[in-house]
Amino acid sequence: MGDDEAVVVQVGDLVDRGPDSAGVLDVVRRRLEGDPRRWVRLIGNHEWQYLGGERFWPEPLPEAGAAG
Repeated sequence: MGDDEAVVVQVGDLVDRGPDSAGVLDVVRRRLEGDPRRWVRLIGNHEWQYLGGERFWPEPLPEAGAAG
């Protein structure tokens, strides 16, 4: 497969990973709109958390190192 046939799969975690989540989402959106056959965008856990708020985890996660 040559570069002109390559498919880019973006595997999520675009938000909450730096100072410009909105800018990152905009870049990926523009690429997807430019050639939707070559770009696949998956939603990562950070996107699900952003979309679902506190409903993302039904219970708080235990503190790191806590006995469970």
